[in-house]
Amino acid sequence: MSADYKTDLKKIMDTVKKSVPTIQSVSGIKSIYSILKNTHNDLLKLQKYIPVKDLDMPLIPGKRSFRQNVIHLLNSESLNSMIIIQALTIDKPELLPIHSERDIGALSLFEEFDIKELLTYFKLRRRMLMSLLNSLTNEQWARKIIEKNKSRQESIYWRARSLALHEYEHIQIMKFQMT
Repeated sequence: MSADYKTDLKKIMDTVKKSVPTIQSVSGIKSIYSILKNTHNDLLKLQKYIPVKDLDMPLIPGKRSFRQNVIHLLNSESLNSMIIIQALTIDKPELLPIHSERDIGALSLFEEFDIKELLTYFKLRRRMLMSLLNSLTNEQWARKIIEKNKSRQESIYWRARSLALHEYEHIQIMKFQMT
């Protein structure tokens, strides 16, 4: 692993962020689709390089294992999908103070699932999310989400953008940690 992978990661993330602007646009939505659509395949490709016996071992000392990374991405996806659903069904929903790592991760929802089950579940959830996002109009992408103690209102676009960039960053981190 490159000693300065964080510098390389920042360069990669700065580049990809430019393709997903903070202001809603057709090109931004296409980039979100592309990133979210590819995450499952990226996970499958990475998994091929890890012996089954090592899936629960940290990729590098002190960091998550591949399996823990998949669980983290599932926890994040489930929270973000629920927020998007709330924004589509409730006018300006207020975000609850739930964190995917501290709160959902602490519930240990996936501890008894093996990696094949986790990846299958991720694929199913991703199909559901992509189906939902593909059905949205521009007005729906712009629906507002209220976050306490923030002056800026988020939108479905902003939430989907955050999820896509979060997943992309984790995929890149795992790639660096595996080299």
